Amino acid sequence: MGVSDERILRRLRLYWGVEPILIGDVKDYDEGERETLNRLIRDGLIAKGDLVLLTHGVIDTYNDYSIRILRV
Repeated sequence: MGVSDERILRRLRLYWGVEPILIGDVKDYDEGERETLNRLIRDGLIAKGDLVLLTHGVIDTYNDYSIRILRV
């Protein structure tokens, strides 16, 4: 899971099965998704054929959430 806020990263480390990584500032969700997937592949945490669950929430509104499941 890619996050841009270190406070959130520390909280997510408490959940079993969640592997948060800190990514830099991104301009939109699509860029954040690409950066997260590229980083996970580069670090050897996911590989071609793996099933990945991506979640997204907008901090400002707390009303915009999405969940996406994809095969790498």
